[in-house]
Amino acid sequence: PLPSCSISGADYVCDNSPGNIYTAPDNMSAYAWSIGGDGSIPGLTNEQSVSVNAGNLAGNFTLYLTVTGANGCTSTCNKLSDILLATPPADITVSSNPVCFGVTIDLSIAAAATSTVSWSGSGIGNPSGNPSTTALPAATGPQGYSVTVTAGNGCSNTDAVEVSVITCNIDFSGKITWERDDVSGVKDATVNLTGSAAGSEATDLFGEYSISTMVSSGSFTLKPVKNINKFNGVTAGDVTAIQQHVANITPITDPYILVCADVNKSNSVSGLDATLLNQALLGNPVANNLFNTSWRFVPLSWVLSNPPWGFPEQIVFTSITESQTDQDFVGMKIGDVTGDANPANLAPEQPLVLRLDDRSPEAGEIMEVQISAGQKDNLAAFQCALRFDPALLELIDIQPGNTLPLQADNFGIFKVAEGEIRVVWSQPAGIPIAEDAPLFLLRFKSLGAGFKLGEALLLDETELPALAYTDALEESEVEWVYLESTSAGQPANNTGMQLFQNRPNPFSGSTVIGFALPEACEAQLRVYDLSGRLLQEYAGWYPAGRNEVEVDMQGAVPQGVLFYELTSPYGVLTKKMVLTGQ
Repeated sequence: PLPSCSISGADYVCDNSPGNIYTAPDNMSAYAWSIGGDGSIPGLTNEQSVSVNAGNLAGNFTLYLTVTGANGCTSTCNKLSDILLATPPADITVSSNPVCFGVTIDLSIAAAATSTVSWSGSGIGNPSGNPSTTALPAATGPQGYSVTVTAGNGCSNTDAVEVSVITCNIDFSGKITWERDDVSGVKDATVNLTGSAAGSEATDLFGEYSISTMVSSGSFTLKPVKNINKFNGVTAGDVTAIQQHVANITPITDPYILVCADVNKSNSVSGLDATLLNQALLGNPVANNLFNTSWRFVPLSWVLSNPPWGFPEQIVFTSITESQTDQDFVGMKIGDVTGDANPANLAPEQPLVLRLDDRSPEAGEIMEVQISAGQKDNLAAFQCALRFDPALLELIDIQPGNTLPLQADNFGIFKVAEGEIRVVWSQPAGIPIAEDAPLFLLRFKSLGAGFKLGEALLLDETELPALAYTDALEESEVEWVYLESTSAGQPANNTGMQLFQNRPNPFSGSTVIGFALPEACEAQLRVYDLSGRLLQEYAGWYPAGRNEVEVDMQGAVPQGVLFYELTSPYGVLTKKMVLTGQ
C-alpha cells in the first residue's frame, strides 16, 4: 500500500519569524521537503521535521512533502501557512556607547504595553522593564545586552547590542542661584573640591561651574564660598527689617531670609544682628571683622526647615565612580534681608532730601552746618556717607537734632581723619518728617579761606549708597542739596543743575540716573570707562526740574568703575558708578 502523507504545523505564523517547525509521519524510509511562496528552508530537507523561516506580513508559503514507505512506495502532500501575525519590534537603543565605568546606562525598545519583555546582561536593573530598563555594568570592556519581546499574539523577537565600558575621570558641575528669585546666577563664588582630588572654579555670570579631576573613583566634598562685596544689597533698610522681626511687627517666615538676617551666624536672629549690621555700615572696624561672611550656600536638594539652623553648606560624595552633574546650590546674601538687588520698588517712593546752606567761611572760623530734611511721609531708616576735605575743614562735633531719635552711635567717624562721616539710623516703625526738620548739626573749623562749603562737603556714595526706607521697606534715594550756590559748574541759585547718584549702585545690567535742570534745555548724558572711552550717550530736550534716564549697560563693558557726565548750558557735572555681577 501507499504510505500516508501528512504535514503537521501552524496554519498561521509570525512575519519574518525563524524556526517554524513542520513535521511528517514517522517510520518512513525517506523524506523530501520543498517550499514555495514567501518562506524558506534554511536547513536539511530530508528529515522527518523541517524548520521554516517565514517571510513578510500578509504573505504565505506552501510546504511540499514526498514520503517513501518501507515497501518503496511514495506519496505526496502539501500544506499552506498564512503569514498573518505581526512580530513585535525589538531594536535596542542605548543612551551612550561607549560609557564610563560607574555610569548607569539606559536601554530602551519600542514595545507595545501588552508585550512581555525580558532583558539580560551585566547589571540589569529591571529584567522585565517595558519599554526601558537601566544597567550598571560590573566591569570594564565589552558588555553584551539582549532583549526578547513577546507580543500578545505569541510572536516574539530578539535583539542584542554590545556596549564598550571604559575608565573615565570624574568631573563635577552645577549651578548656584540666588534664593530671592531662584533664577539669577551667583557670580564669582568659588566652588572648592577636596578629598580624593582637589580643585576649584569661580562661577560665571549664570552661576555655573565645572571642575575636572584626574581620578576615576574616590570620595569628595564640594563647598562654595563668596566673601567679596559683603555690602552688596546691604543697607539700613535691612537693619529695620531685622528690628521689625525681633519686635514681632513683621516676622521673617522665609527660612532663606532668616539665614540672611543671621549676620553673626549664631543660629538665631536677634537685636545683636541689627546692631552689628548698623555698626558695620557706619564703618566700625570691629563690626566689620565680625561681619565676615558675604554669602552662605545650601545644596538645592536640601529643603530648609523653619527655623533653618543646622543646614548643610557642602555636598559630600562617598566612594563614587562617575561624574556628578547638576550639583546645584542656593546662595543667600548675608545681611540682605530686603532683597535690595531688585530695584523694582525705587520709582514711586519720594526721596529723602537733605538740605544745608552754602557759605564761604573765613580761616579759623568755627561754623555750624545744620542738616535739615525735606518733607517725607514715612521714614524708618536712612544711611549716607559725607566726605569733607580735611585740608579745608576740621570736624569738631556732631550734634543730633530732635526730629529723629538720633544718638552718637548713629554716626560713624572711624575714618574722620580721611574726611569721612557716616550716618546710619533705623527703627521698626516709620515716622513723618516735616518740611525743613533739623536732623543733625556738624561743627567745623575752617582751615583756610577762599572756598565754598559746597566744594568741601559732599555726599559720597563710593562705599555706602545713600538710601532711605519706609517701614514697609520701600526704598528711595537720599539727595544732598545746597540752598545757595552749588559746586562748580552749577548755577548759583536755588534751582541749579544737579546730578544725582544712579540707582541702584552698584548695579548689574541697567540703572537709572536722575538729574535736575533749572530750565528746559538740551542736555547730554554720557557714560565712560576708566580709560575715557565713550560707552553710552543719551541726548535730548528735557523739561525743567527732575528728569531720569534709564541706562542699559548689559554686555556693553566688563564690570568695574564707570563715570557718567551731564552736560547742559548750565555746566558739566560728573559722578561715578559701579557695574558688577550679582
